[in-house]
Amino acid sequence: MKRIICILIALAAVFCLYSCAESEAPTAASEPTDAPETTEATQAPSEPAATENTRPTEATEPAVDVPVYDPEAGYLLATYDGGAIYEKDALDWQRYFMTQNMANIYAVLSDGTERTQSEMLAIVDEMTNEALDNTTEYVVVMRMLRRYFSETGAALITDETVNAYAETLKTQIESNYAAFGGYAYWKDTVCGGVSDGFLTEYAEFDLVARYLEDQVMTAYPVTDDMIMEYWRIYQSKYLVLPSYTFDCIIVPVGNASLGDENAWNEAKAEAQGYIDRIKAGEDFDAVKAAAIENSKDYTISFYYSNANTISASDMEGFDDLDARYAEIEEFVGTFEAEGINFVMYADPNGDRAEYSLWFRYCQLINQLYVKNALAKLDVGETLSEPIMYVSGYEIVKLVERVDSAYFRNPEKDKDVYDEIYGLLYDEMWGGGAGSSAEKFYDDIFEKYGVVIRYSYAG
Repeated sequence: MKRIICILIALAAVFCLYSCAESEAPTAASEPTDAPETTEATQAPSEPAATENTRPTEATEPAVDVPVYDPEAGYLLATYDGGAIYEKDALDWQRYFMTQNMANIYAVLSDGTERTQSEMLAIVDEMTNEALDNTTEYVVVMRMLRRYFSETGAALITDETVNAYAETLKTQIESNYAAFGGYAYWKDTVCGGVSDGFLTEYAEFDLVARYLEDQVMTAYPVTDDMIMEYWRIYQSKYLVLPSYTFDCIIVPVGNASLGDENAWNEAKAEAQGYIDRIKAGEDFDAVKAAAIENSKDYTISFYYSNANTISASDMEGFDDLDARYAEIEEFVGTFEAEGINFVMYADPNGDRAEYSLWFRYCQLINQLYVKNALAKLDVGETLSEPIMYVSGYEIVKLVERVDSAYFRNPEKDKDVYDEIYGLLYDEMWGGGAGSSAEKFYDDIFEKYGVVIRYSYAG
């Protein structure tokens, strides 16, 4: 099925790109409030009775009767209780969408695949017909929604608000396209030569689209039962393994002084001062903020991280400092055997091999002492001494320890509840079989007896 919600989203993107990229201007479009006027010229001489009042579904093609054609109004695209929509009524939207569709056609034909002329023409024909059918459904749905919202008292959508909004859009378009000719360029080139009345429809459809999401998701909301069902199916995503989570403050040496032992000693003393403040009762986050402020003028090669997590399995063996330190010495020795000297506080602007060895040494030492500290700290406790880091000294605080695995449950964990709700909301609003959007549109089609009467795809 040509899902109307996909068209709404696409239209939103197009509007942002082509007309109001730097404003809060809407993204969809507008349309007439009632059924289009039919005159003797536009009314078909005879019209077969509708066989079904059902909206197209994924499994079946649209209900298409014997085509009804009027020389002035074109093909009869759809009927509904109290009115009909002919090609003439949707012409502006066909021009608009077909202009946008040219970029899609060009992208497909320019993908590097070798094709014969007949194959390219077939692709153009198929994509054009699909775009025209999508346009038909879009226009029908939006007109029915406009009618529904009028009947249910949508205060947002009145003649006054539509006209005022159309004027706002025109001003924005004039500004955004000033270098190309303003509103006239937008109307004739960007939109494919639409009529003067198109902007009002454009504005009205956009107001309908703005109001639509709330209506759809109110009628068919995401429920707690749906959230729990999703959680039961994807429960493994919310498994928390034994782990240690810590926060840290890093006191930098600064790149310009990395080869200066005195600078390292000063950084260590500064870090110890922060630890003393925390141990005296000052808030860890407040001290962290002060440390960041004090080092803001440094040129440093790291970032201030927030909470970090290490799995319990990665902690195994780090309680034996002597054994692990011996491994580090062995690692350094392999390089020294190849003629690369190990130099404490190696200068990054000096010998690159020596600095690389020093850098890796700092990483290993940091990993060793951080993990050893986490295994001993109580939750909420800060280590009494700073730990060497590749660019300074690190202050470590144990934030959380998970001793045994468990599943985060949306009934008890708001973050999990909100995450699943957001996923399901996007899925239900985003269209597709069984979605809130599909159910709502089906209701609208049934309410107004809508029948799609013509398909360009055949």
